[in-house]
Amino acid sequence: MGNAQPRAPSRSKTIKSPVTQKLEASFTGLLQNQSSATQQKTTVTEEDFHDAFSGPSEQFGRLVYHYGLRTDQSFLKLQQLTKSEYVAIMLPLYSAVIDQSKSELLEVMFDIFSGGQKMLSKADTKQLVNICCVLSLASSTTATPDGLVESSLEQNAIIQSFQEGLMAGNDELSADVLSDWLAVNAPCLFDGIQSWLKKTIDHSKEFYVIPQLKNTSQQVVSSAASLDAPAVWLLSTVLPHCYSQSTAKLQTGDRVSDSDVQNVSIPCFSLLYDSQEQGHSFNRCERHVDTEVPPFIG
Repeated sequence: MGNAQPRAPSRSKTIKSPVTQKLEASFTGLLQNQSSATQQKTTVTEEDFHDAFSGPSEQFGRLVYHYGLRTDQSFLKLQQLTKSEYVAIMLPLYSAVIDQSKSELLEVMFDIFSGGQKMLSKADTKQLVNICCVLSLASSTTATPDGLVESSLEQNAIIQSFQEGLMAGNDELSADVLSDWLAVNAPCLFDGIQSWLKKTIDHSKEFYVIPQLKNTSQQVVSSAASLDAPAVWLLSTVLPHCYSQSTAKLQTGDRVSDSDVQNVSIPCFSLLYDSQEQGHSFNRCERHVDTEVPPFIG
């Protein structure tokens, strides 16, 4: 009893959260992508970050990088990031991305595209919609149209109309107004960009699914024959799932491998009227619409 040796004080082991572990792995992946055989890097620059997060987008990587720096005043002048700094600036973004609450994601997206300001300008809103479109298509099962970047959407009438409807004639947009408008008009606007961030940060294999189009004979048709890819994406952000039917068939050129096809359910928008099959008569079009069982959009 009296000869018992005193115990050495136990050293508590720091247990990292799963989110921290994923962010550290993401940082390591960035280093591996940027390091050469002769020079092993230990920090990530803004250019490295931009290249990893932008994809086909022209500006998204820089927007996210500067959003991250704004999360802590001591980070504002950083030219490059260590692993601990990368984890610190990415934690609020990734927490919002994997959270089930759309409100937290919207708050982060507003900060990213407003540059930390209290209002979104017209230019900010245009950039928001264009980048959501480009990255949603890039993250989807459907192949992205060649050369699709934000600037290529400047002349897209449907996308422009959506942007104008979002601004409703105003020069600026608050976070509350944006939230209320999206809840009614486009509740799934950020789903694609959320999927893109998951893929970029933790290499998620989840597919962002954009519905295909079916004509009245239930054959999958090319969107180019009726609606272009950005227009079909926009419909998918607006219409609830009750407007589509599920199918397992994928179009040629989709990114899903043969082994994954059975695990992917692709919804389809059914066209009420197909002029290639039913002709161009307005009476025929009207009859198809009148006899269709809701829900549908005309």
